[in-house]
Amino acid sequence: MKHKTLAPPEYRLIWEGIFIGVLSGGVTIFYRWLLGICESGRGQLISFFGQEIKGLALWFLILVGIAWVVSVLLKKEPMISGSGIPQIEGEFHDKLKQHPIKVLVFKILGGSLSILGGLSLGREGPSIQLGGMGGLLVSDRFRRDGEERRFLLLCGAAAGLSAAFNAPLAGVLFAVEEIYKTVSPSLLFSVMVSSVSADYLSKLFFGVEPVFSFPLTAQIPLEHYWLLILMGILIGILGWGYNKTLLFSQKQFKKIKKPFFRLLIPFLLAGILGICVPEVLGGGHSMIERLLEPQFIISTGILLLVIKFLFSVISFGSGAPGGIFFPLLVLGAYIGTITGSVSIGAFGLNGDMLYQFTVLAMAGYFTAIVHAPLTGIILLCEMTGTFSHILPMCVVCIVSYIVTKRIGNKPIYDSLLERMLE
Repeated sequence: MKHKTLAPPEYRLIWEGIFIGVLSGGVTIFYRWLLGICESGRGQLISFFGQEIKGLALWFLILVGIAWVVSVLLKKEPMISGSGIPQIEGEFHDKLKQHPIKVLVFKILGGSLSILGGLSLGREGPSIQLGGMGGLLVSDRFRRDGEERRFLLLCGAAAGLSAAFNAPLAGVLFAVEEIYKTVSPSLLFSVMVSSVSADYLSKLFFGVEPVFSFPLTAQIPLEHYWLLILMGILIGILGWGYNKTLLFSQKQFKKIKKPFFRLLIPFLLAGILGICVPEVLGGGHSMIERLLEPQFIISTGILLLVIKFLFSVISFGSGAPGGIFFPLLVLGAYIGTITGSVSIGAFGLNGDMLYQFTVLAMAGYFTAIVHAPLTGIILLCEMTGTFSHILPMCVVCIVSYIVTKRIGNKPIYDSLLERMLE
């Protein structure tokens, strides 16, 4: 759907963008901080209750209670289900209406409890939705409507992604590439002001270090770029498989009419995995840390990849509040590391190139699933703190995008919005 471009007065656009950046960025920072507490608290609880059988029984009882609370929140406000990005797209195209205050409160509670329980969900989708709700609050406060209201919604969404990952440029590109799907000078300006404001606040609170600290020193030789083409083809196919499996999981869960019983499955599964494979719980920071260990074992990496993949699609398919950004980046990291390990061993490449493959696959996998190559490239550059690998990253993303389009893979958020509107 195309919209007429409205150019509000320049100074008003600047101040509104800054205001939304501060408000939406502040909400996202609080949510990110709260999720960090839940992540560390979950580990402590599992260690405490996992000492004996009675303690484990009590922990599973707590998980049942968390599932029940989240189901109640979903009944009271269904718009907090899932990542929140389809809801933002639906709101932007006038297909859905949300109550900003209810969504803010219930999304923060539901998302935090889901992470506390160990579901494999990320913070970025909820952060975009929370940021968008901040934009709507400003829009309602200043009585903006029409195209300007959509601008403010996008400003908030960009600020949310920017604060979630310390990635201001990716926030701008995601708003333009994934939601607006066109370029408007006035939109770019207002969104950039919001995104930068939110990123500044986020860096004040969390520091200036990039999200990922991979040692990216060695470059892949140009004569070996054919490996990147093969990796792009593989990632495009795997991205298609991810989207199909995620939608299949969601379809199967919808056959369970009671939200509580839908949520009970992933929460109880999280209890079991917390005992056996705690690395796969939550967004996946522990799995990324495993990649940085001196000796990466391919067989262990494949096992963690499969478990994380299945647990992620089950967690999201249940309708629990939480996103897929970070879990899919973790999956991409493991695909790249496994592919890189095989390539280095088979073709005698420098072992220092391993993490180049890791980061390239993350961007390619994101592109294959979301169909936003520019956002994927800039996001990974900002999250790793370097643009030195942008050329090979473009190769992988272009190839994976072409492959996923050729085999008929639709953007995941478009598919999820269609399901929601049904």
